[in-house]
Amino acid sequence: MTVVALSIVPTAAPAPAAGYVDFDSLFQSKIVAMLLRDTIFAQRTNGLIKAEYFHSEIDGAIASIALDFFKLYKKAPDHGTIMPVIKDAIAAKSVRKDLLPELKPRLRAILDSSLADRDYVITKVADFAKQRAMEQAIMASVRALEK
Repeated sequence: MTVVALSIVPTAAPAPAAGYVDFDSLFQSKIVAMLLRDTIFAQRTNGLIKAEYFHSEIDGAIASIALDFFKLYKKAPDHGTIMPVIKDAIAAKSVRKDLLPELKPRLRAILDSSLADRDYVITKVADFAKQRAMEQAIMASVRALEK
């Protein structure tokens, strides 16, 4: 009788589940820029994006401001109103104090970023929203189980 020992050694990280899309910080930044600056994008993605879907807290805060503005006025703020809208959000304490040092450089980057490829980003936003909603639902169920 011969005894054979087998050892299973993973050679690489497991592949993500089918349908999973890795939305890195650059893509999420593109979404925030479009929410803040592109009315057509905001209209076509209305209801799909939530501020808490963003990995970066500062991007989430800026997205929240853009989403609130869109909810009221059904458009994105134009270049002349972006800064007053941001200042109003700070005055209303909609942005946490610990995020304020990051706000100015982040806004500068968002205002300087390209809004190209709108249609592509819109088609990916549904995947982004589904993925983030699923992640949040899983985390909520884990927290519920821990109680």
